[in-house]
Amino acid sequence: MSGISQTKTRGTTVSTEAILPATSTIVWAALLFFEEVTHKPPLLLQALLPHPLRSEGDKRNVGSILRCTYREGHLLKIITDVDEGRMVAFDVCEQKLCIAGGARLLGGSTVIQPVSRLDTRVTLTTRYTLPERRLAGLRCWISAQVTHAFHRHLMEGIRRVADDRDSLQSQMPRF
Repeated sequence: MSGISQTKTRGTTVSTEAILPATSTIVWAALLFFEEVTHKPPLLLQALLPHPLRSEGDKRNVGSILRCTYREGHLLKIITDVDEGRMVAFDVCEQKLCIAGGARLLGGSTVIQPVSRLDTRVTLTTRYTLPERRLAGLRCWISAQVTHAFHRHLMEGIRRVADDRDSLQSQMPRF
């Protein structure tokens, strides 16, 4: 008898969108991954997600590998698609990180779309699997709510950086 057990998993994709009050160029320049957000996450995320420390690597070139370091481990992300100024997508190629509920991250993307001259729609998508267990429907709903909270935290980080870049740009002399 083998010591290997297989666990069924359920694949999930969660997307969250928001309109940010900045041009798409500024939002693209402000693009962050979770590990780069500098403001404190809400208590829910502090309780359920690993604590990010940093991200190293180039997120704007296909094939680049990013090392995302957490207090409790790391992720390796490979950039799979970039449309300059519009979209970046990645797959997780290594997860040495325990996430509440046994989630395994698969990848994600950020899509940037101008909706007016001064507003931009940002859509964050995260793909992950959860082990099949009792109360699977409830667990999926809870994990989706946590993922939306994670996305809102990341959007706030992008918005703050965009605000800083916008204020810097408006202070530059115009010729």
